[in-house]
Amino acid sequence: MHTELLRTAIRHSGLTTTAFAKALGVHRQTVHNWFQRGNVPEKWRTHVCRLADHKISPVDFTLSIMAEAAKEKTGVEK
Repeated sequence: MHTELLRTAIRHSGLTTTAFAKALGVHRQTVHNWFQRGNVPEKWRTHVCRLADHKISPVDFTLSIMAEAAKEKTGVEK
């Protein structure tokens, strides 16, 4: 279902699967599981879709993930 979308997002990011997973704050095995199941969890789907559709640059992708993580950690939007 989302396998090609995920593959496109990783390709567009210019990152390895391991680095892509790290940018998302998940383990490489988690991304591998997404490929196996053909599904990206809702929490990450918007980011992956925007990257795959070239609506966000790889740098902005990483920054948006970092901002979301900071917001979740502190409860404050950056």
